[in-house]
Amino acid sequence: MSKLQRVLIFAGVTTVVVVAISVLWLYAMSSVWTSGDIPHPSDADMLANFQAHKAEFTQLVGMAQEDKDKFRTVGDLSSQDYLSNSGIPQTRVGEYQKSCRKLDLPRGITIYENAEVIEFTVSTQGLTVGGSSKSYIYRQTPPENVVTDIDAYRNNPQINRGYPVYRHIKGNWYLCFEAN
Repeated sequence: MSKLQRVLIFAGVTTVVVVAISVLWLYAMSSVWTSGDIPHPSDADMLANFQAHKAEFTQLVGMAQEDKDKFRTVGDLSSQDYLSNSGIPQTRVGEYQKSCRKLDLPRGITIYENAEVIEFTVSTQGLTVGGSSKSYIYRQTPPENVVTDIDAYRNNPQINRGYPVYRHIKGNWYLCFEAN
């Protein structure tokens, strides 16, 4: 076997190994990046949950409005580190966590615009740059992009995504779907 043949074989084997390692790394990273995916529930399931727990949702809005200056997000509800330096008493953090578990809000609460918009995230899928989320939204002003059925909107491949769409529930309450 000539020196050139040995070099070509070595280069081929090296290429195969590098490609295999790259594929395994990308698979592992995609699993890590999307391991927190929570499937989006149907509009009907979310509406039924909201109707069954409207008083608790309203109570959470009141709590978030009272605490709006101390935090923006009650996120990962399995970790109390999220609010440890916020100034919110640990008992109050426990109330948020208990309410979010009862209402099936594993992604927590986010407060926007001085509590004029409060998002109760139910599900997320994919990455920030190519993912989607479905939430309950409390808004003091009506949003744009209101649709009659988020599930139909979500499953229509002809629709351009990139901005949130809302389905009105009642009063200041909406379902929201956002895809990037």
